[in-house]
Amino acid sequence: MKKWGVKYSTWFAFVCLLVIVGLLPLLKAAAPQYFPTLDGFTDSRQPDCVNMTCQEGQFCQNNKCITISPRYPNAVPRGDDLI
Repeated sequence: MKKWGVKYSTWFAFVCLLVIVGLLPLLKAAAPQYFPTLDGFTDSRQPDCVNMTCQEGQFCQNNKCITISPRYPNAVPRGDDLI
C-alpha cells in the first residue's frame, strides 16, 4: 500500500475543511443556543445600560441610545481647519 504523500494529504485536508465549513449552517440550525447572534453594540461599562443594545453609530448613556455626532458633520475638514 502506497503511503500518503504531501499532495494527497493537502487535498484531503482541504476537502475535510470544506465539508466542516459546509456543515456549520446545519449545526447552527440544529442547536442555535450554542451559536448566539449579536445585534448591535452593548456598552458594558455603563451600569445603567446592562440590557440595552444600540445600533451601529450609537452608544448607550442613561438607558438611551444616543447617536454619535462627528466633529465635522457636513464636510471633511481641510488641512488648515484642524486648529
